[in-house]
This record gives sequence, C-alpha cells and structure tokens, in this order.
Amino acid sequence: MNPHPTRLRIGHLRPNQPTNQPTNQSINQSINQSINQSINGSLASLMDRATATCWRLAAALFTLALLWRFTNANPLNASVAHATVYTYMADDTTMAAVVNWTDQSKRPNNPPILPGMWANWPQQQDNWCGIASIQAINAYAWQKYSGGSGNSYSSQIDVFNLLQGTNGGPDPTSPWGLSTRAQTVKANISGDGGTDPRAVTWGLYSATPLGYYYHNYIYPGPGNGGTVLRATQNLASDYGANGINHPVAVTINGGAHIVVVTGVKADRDPSQNPSTVTIYNVDVWDPWFGAPSVWLNPDYYNGTHVQEWITYADWSGGSGKKQWWAKTYQANVSNGVAYDPDPLTAPGNYYNVPPLSYHWITNWVTMEQDNIPPSTYSENIALNNLGNPVPHN
Repeated sequence: MNPHPTRLRIGHLRPNQPTNQPTNQSINQSINQSINQSINGSLASLMDRATATCWRLAAALFTLALLWRFTNANPLNASVAHATVYTYMADDTTMAAVVNWTDQSKRPNNPPILPGMWANWPQQQDNWCGIASIQAINAYAWQKYSGGSGNSYSSQIDVFNLLQGTNGGPDPTSPWGLSTRAQTVKANISGDGGTDPRAVTWGLYSATPLGYYYHNYIYPGPGNGGTVLRATQNLASDYGANGINHPVAVTINGGAHIVVVTGVKADRDPSQNPSTVTIYNVDVWDPWFGAPSVWLNPDYYNGTHVQEWITYADWSGGSGKKQWWAKTYQANVSNGVAYDPDPLTAPGNYYNVPPLSYHWITNWVTMEQDNIPPSTYSENIALNNLGNPVPHN
C-alpha cells in the first residue's frame, strides 16, 4: 500500500495531464519525475518507520528504568525481567505513626534532646536498638489492638525499666537465672552489651496486649545446613495470606544491631510455600537512623530514611559495615570482651556444651510474633525453623 496516497507511483497520470499520445521527451520527463517521487516517498516512509522505532525503544527503556527504581530489581536479569513482583507486609502507615511520635515528655536527658528528634525513635542510647525495637513493635500492637490505649510501655525508658524489673512489673529474671556477666538489663541470659534475643522476646511478650505471643527464632546457619536464602524465606513467611503480618525484630550485622522488618517483595505469597519464593526486597525500619553517637554515623545502616526497602542482594551479601544477613550471629569480641555472646547464666544455663557448640552464634536470629501460646512453649524457649524448641535445659 502506498504510504502517501497523495503521491503518484510510476505509471499514474496527473489529474490535468492530456490523454493524447505523448512525445518521447515528455515520456522521459514523466518517468524521471515519477522515479524521483517514488524514491523520495520511500525515503520518507523509511524515516517515519525509524522514528517510530526510536520512540518504542525509548518507551521500553523508560519502563525498565521505572521497574528498577521502584522494585530495586535488575530488569536485565532474565529471572527478574519476566517476574511479577508482589508486596507482602504489615501496616507501614501504623508503623510510621508509632515511630514518628513527637511527644518528648518521657525522653531521657542522656543523650540530650536535639531539635527535630522524635520521642520514639531513634534509639536513645548507643546500645538501645533492642529497646527501641520493642517500643515500636509494642506500640504497633497496641495501636492495632485498642487504638493505642492501655499501653504501659510507650517510651524507651519504660521498656528499659521493664527489662530491669524496676517499674513494679513482672520479674525479668529467666528460669535459668541471671547472666554471670554484668548485664545491661536483668532480662538478658548472656553478657550482651545491650539486649540479647531472650530479653527482646520476653520484653515483647510482657509489654504487648493479652493474646500476643512471641518467641525467639533461630534459623540454621551454614554449619547446620542452612542458607541465608532459606532463613530469609522463613522470615518472609510471616507475611501473606497465612502470615501474622506483624513487625519482626531481627538481629543483623552478626548480632551487632537489631532492626524491625515489616515485609518483603516477592514473586509469590511467602506464607504458603516459602521454600519456592524469590525474595526481591526486605522492608527495614532502622532505630539507629538519625541517632546521635560519638562512635557510629547516624546513617550507618539505613542510609537515607528510617524505613528503606533493602534489595535482597544487599540483604544477603552486603559487605563492609552494612552486613545485614551476610553473616550469622557472632560474639563480636572487642578488646577481649564479647558484646554478643551465647547464654551463660547461673545457677543453671539455658543449654549445655555439648551437645551444642553454639546457641545463637553461627545462626540467623529473629524475635517474632506467632500463634504459639505459653502453655505450649514459654516465651523463654527459643524455636528453630520448624517451630520446635532448640535443645535447652
């Protein structure tokens, strides 16, 4: 089909051309003119097609750029380029509300209150990441349960007093006794320099509304047949149609820090068959972001916002300072002192060596809400990836 209907092709007559026998000269002129017009038309058609192709290519590149920007997934990766990305998460609007409270009436004076700082976050001491995580998750639970009313532990100092047993609340001492090392809080079962996983789990269970159950989950590390992918899939199973869909406290960077995870981006519902799920991003709320400190930058972990979607590549394989789950729980020894050791209590201990060489160390560790009541397993008992108690006394 002629792409330009108003133009003539070879052998067509112009509207006013006489029909008598033409001369040879007029025939040659007519042929030459028709050829030139045909060539010009073909070139114009070719240019039109090239222009359209360029626009299509630009649109495709723009779409790929948007995919990369909003999912942090590499669209040039064949496994991602053809995947549909779904979001499974807790209520981030509620999470933002409880983190961003501006009432500073209960803030401690050390460190001093700085202009623009929140009453809830960031963490108010260098070693209060666990306390700030308890505060936020507890506030989230009470907001969902009763619109926020009835919360007795709304500030970080309230949570600290709960873990110390100095506010008239329940005794934080574990069934195995107190840590044999000077502990930051009585709820610890180790000589942790801040709050250990048992203290955070116990604090969550003790502070949240009736019927909210929490356990310390220990996902096997490489030495026990586990992988960071399988551990992340287990964590992700909290979100989806069959999940609790509640914020989770997660130890990161080898146990040196605790953050709150509120969801994942994945190719399918992780609560239904987690071992088949591809994880693209993890939704991380960092209590350290914006915290004043003499030894650690306020953007040490989350670099730009208190809440960030961390790519799975960074989550599982980050290097340098930001090793989210690139390494398992460690003792984190500095100047001969272990700041994140395994449990050691008196008169008894949580576990025996042997049969276990380690408890938290060499594994990935979380503190999660679940549907397991204390009548089944106490909040003091750590569970494995199958929901069974890890060996203990």
